[in-house]
Order: sequence, then structure tokens, then C-alpha cells
Amino acid sequence: MTQPLQAQHIMMTVPKRLGADARITRVRAEFENDHVHLALVVDCEGRLLTAIERADLTPGLDGTFPASGCGSLEGRTVSSTTPLAAITRLLGSTGRRLAVVDDHGHLVGLVCLKRSRRGYCDDDGVRARAQERGWTVPGPSPGNRFP
Repeated sequence: MTQPLQAQHIMMTVPKRLGADARITRVRAEFENDHVHLALVVDCEGRLLTAIERADLTPGLDGTFPASGCGSLEGRTVSSTTPLAAITRLLGSTGRRLAVVDDHGHLVGLVCLKRSRRGYCDDDGVRARAQERGWTVPGPSPGNRFP
């Protein structure tokens, strides 16, 4: 019997991260890239502090405000073993990104539904697009690979 697909099978393992000291100005700059739908803020140990969507950035929000004080984890994270059916329900008809965290809250990946909604982004595709644009993408963190 084949095991159903889980977040660990479809996630990117090298999501872009912002440090705990990031400010709202930096988050707004990230959202200038139309491929960025979720800004992930982590502490120095890689624990996800918050996940920020564009809608969280209200017009009056001061750019010097800490990014870690904005956004939410609720409804924006899954575990690596979350089944694809549950991910599909969470994303609904409009969502496209979910952060993947381990049992200790460390960011281990990002489920990234393609714009067409007919598949998921992967590390190789993101790396290829970055290279086309002259950007660099780091390799996966040592603990981020799943069987």
C-alpha cells in the first residue's frame, strides 16, 4: 500500500527567511516580488516566529515596527506529516503557501502551490528561476531532508 502524500513530499526545503530583527520595511520590500506570498520570520535557532501575508501589512503600519510582531502562525503552518488532503483544505480556493514546521516549531519547509494550482513548487524550479535572474539560493539546511 502506498503512503498518501504529505507536506514533506511536496514542500520546498529552502524557503526564504527573515531574521527576528527584520522590520516591516523589509517585509514590504520582499512583497515587491510577486512570487512572495508569505514572509517567514525565524529566530536565531530557526524557529518560526510568524508568517506574514500582504493583508497583514495595513497602510498605517510603521515601517520600523518589528516584523516578528505582525502576522500569525495560526492557519499558516503545517507539520511535515500533514496529509495532502488536509493541505488542500487549508489552502482553500485562494491560499497558496503554508510554512512547514517540526515538533519544536523550527521552519523546515514551505508548501508552495503553483499559480496554476496544478502542482507544487520545488527547490529545483525555484533555484532555476533564481539563476535566470542572477540571484543565489542557498542549499537546504542539513536537517531539512525527509525520507
